[in-house]
Amino acid sequence: MPGMEDKPMEARYEFRVFGAELGNLHSALRSAFALAGESSREDIYLLGNSAAHMFKLRGGTALDLKCLVERRGAFQRWSPAGLVDLPASGRELADMFGGQGAAPSFDAGRMYDPRAVIAAFTDNGHCAVRVAKRRWQYEATCGKAEFAILTIGQSGTTDTVALEGQDADALEELRIRLGLKRYGNSSYFQFLTGEAPSSWQASW
Repeated sequence: MPGMEDKPMEARYEFRVFGAELGNLHSALRSAFALAGESSREDIYLLGNSAAHMFKLRGGTALDLKCLVERRGAFQRWSPAGLVDLPASGRELADMFGGQGAAPSFDAGRMYDPRAVIAAFTDNGHCAVRVAKRRWQYEATCGKAEFAILTIGQSGTTDTVALEGQDADALEELRIRLGLKRYGNSSYFQFLTGEAPSSWQASW
């Protein structure tokens, strides 16, 4: 199936797990739902001190921020808070992201390409972690289910399974049906800063 493009994000509930061997969960998704698409993409996560602010270079070409706005049961609700294609002026970046999640100070008179944005964040104390993703997405009745194989930094490899949608109660029913109740919810921030081996957080 051809690669797919992400739909514009809106606030949604998410449940995500990471692990080296989640192929059985991928099989469960494949059996239960129709494949909506496959895609590959490389993101660079810009990890600071706030678990509620997730900065990343989406596809290496746009600075993206989403914020944790609610916790409900096992789910986290994330909302889009800004997306700017690069290169962009420092003024545009400051207008969009200034004051959010310890974002760096951008020089209003300067143009920022992806490398310059990464340097601004790392100079501000953030850690830049490259994550290459091969993803399979499935259309569930209550939203989207995803399985992905991740290559983190230069050497780390793991799987991830995620459920995403607007109806937390329906997603909880799906979580139980897929046998995910025994897993804890972990965002990319939580995984990359706390659960993944520190050696994976190599320079981008």
